[in-house]
Amino acid sequence: SHEFVNGDVRDSTAVDEAVTGVDGVVHLAGHTSVIDSISDPQLDCDINVNGTLTLLQSCVAHGISRFVFASSNAPLGEQDAPVHEQKVPRPLSPYGASKLACEGYCSSFHSTHGLGTVVLRFANVYGPYSTLKTSVVAKFIRTILAGDPLVVYGDGRQTRDFVYVRDICQGLALA
Repeated sequence: SHEFVNGDVRDSTAVDEAVTGVDGVVHLAGHTSVIDSISDPQLDCDINVNGTLTLLQSCVAHGISRFVFASSNAPLGEQDAPVHEQKVPRPLSPYGASKLACEGYCSSFHSTHGLGTVVLRFANVYGPYSTLKTSVVAKFIRTILAGDPLVVYGDGRQTRDFVYVRDICQGLALA
């Protein structure tokens, strides 16, 4: 069963209400715009880092055993292929920096409190409701539906990783 709690991830009262009586938490809340993180890095940090910290503290206080954090490939920044977890992170945006900080807090709460944390780094997610997002996939879908030509910047040889939302859900359940 599930219950929807409408609140801000930085609000400890709302977070405490949301985690009461659960065995594990999948943390998907956050500020997700790279562009907005550049124009307002303080807000990005506040929502992502302080929100994650609030949630981690609440999990420890409520004796929750499992915490799964939805990160991003943004902490890695530009890397030579293949990209993997052993690469040294080099975030290019405040968003990437905030996600990296959250990953660090997950690691530290595992070490200091024994909280079973898992960090999953998602790439460009697509699937139902993608048109509501601001990602390149959403932009391409909206452009195609409007009958407009696709515009690809650069020489067309750039690559991106994409992952279907159902695969994300399966990975979250397994984590």
